[in-house]
Amino acid sequence: MLYREALLSDIPAIQYVRNAVKENVLSDPSKVTDEDCKNYLSERGKGWVCEVEKKIVGFSIVDLQDYNIWALFILPEFEKQGIGKQLHDRMLDWYFAQTEHTVWLSTDSGTNAEKFYKKAGWTEVGLYGNREIKFEMTFDDWRKKKLNSVQIRQEFPEEYDQIHEINLQAFGQGSESRLVDALRKSEAFVPQLSLVAVLENELVGHILFTKIIIRDSNGNQVGSLALAPVAVLPKFQNKGIGKLLIQEGLKKAQDLGFNSVIVLGHENYYPKFGFQPASRWNIKAPFEVSDQNFMALELKPDTLKHISGLVTYPKEFSVL
Repeated sequence: MLYREALLSDIPAIQYVRNAVKENVLSDPSKVTDEDCKNYLSERGKGWVCEVEKKIVGFSIVDLQDYNIWALFILPEFEKQGIGKQLHDRMLDWYFAQTEHTVWLSTDSGTNAEKFYKKAGWTEVGLYGNREIKFEMTFDDWRKKKLNSVQIRQEFPEEYDQIHEINLQAFGQGSESRLVDALRKSEAFVPQLSLVAVLENELVGHILFTKIIIRDSNGNQVGSLALAPVAVLPKFQNKGIGKLLIQEGLKKAQDLGFNSVIVLGHENYYPKFGFQPASRWNIKAPFEVSDQNFMALELKPDTLKHISGLVTYPKEFSVL
């Protein structure tokens, strides 16, 4: 099966699918013209199709102007194969990347379509016209649904190339990708703390925690962790996936017996997870950095209470 954006040249096949369905049948097919399809695909919104052996067997179209799902139909002989869900999810991912406005649709009652939308998380809000049910999906509901389906787990060796690409795309440069590759080969690497985010069998994010040292002026030293990097593919950013990676990573680090984490990051983001300026414990970075951006977190109460000194990163961090 091939899923792709719909083209204007697909309109004849789209019309064929629309008129072949057994539910939500048009009383007058002539009222939905090729010009209507062209308008929705090129002016009002966007569409997607599913091809099987170069034949279009399903399509979806969303209307960004009226905040409406204009169409989602599958040839009857291709139903119950997951095609509708794939078209539906691609459509809503794109829609909510454009706007946070609630989207709506209507469908005949007592149909498989009604069951499909209820299962997909749509909320029934009343009637539309004489016989159709109106459903709505909010931005927050869609985001929660997507997050509930994200799996956070330890990376597999066969995924190293994909993780390299995730970091490359997320940062727009190769330094972070090379850092991850180098740290895996170092003594600082903790396999259980190189985690990926998986959404519908696709790797969409990665986070890495590696061992560091905090050394005081007397030469005393204590172990800690560095959180770096955390990366999410651009098209999946701002959906809470990075937050899930950080939360799960901190939990696993605590379970493994680590006491603290150091991060260099945004002063308005990491405090949400409990990070505070490392200067509170007189912990310093080995480079010039704003006090509010160099932060530490105790994974257990008071584990940094008597700790101070200079952070020593693995030599692999020199690639940054």
